[in-house]
Amino acid sequence: MLGSLPLLLFGLWTGVWIDRLDRRKLLIGSQTAAILIVSFGIQPISALAIGFMADRIGTTNAMLLCGIALIVSALLMLGLRPGLRFWEAPRASEPVIASEAH
Repeated sequence: MLGSLPLLLFGLWTGVWIDRLDRRKLLIGSQTAAILIVSFGIQPISALAIGFMADRIGTTNAMLLCGIALIVSALLMLGLRPGLRFWEAPRASEPVIASEAH
């Protein structure tokens, strides 16, 4: 109940304020913040896991295992998301159409 109190108090006014801002700049800022939060939030956990593996199986083997995991995860992502295989970044002169950007 108390956790939703700030949303109830500030939600409408914040929505009105945000609607007045440039949406492109807002999207770039919010996505950058999300990437930073995820990167710095997961990085210490990854460092601990890699350090633990390096202690158990050796540094060289831990790096090899991480490289293999990276390749396997990239292949899985391409296999599970076939649309990524043929994706091309739009040129700066071409407008991005919402229906094409899935």
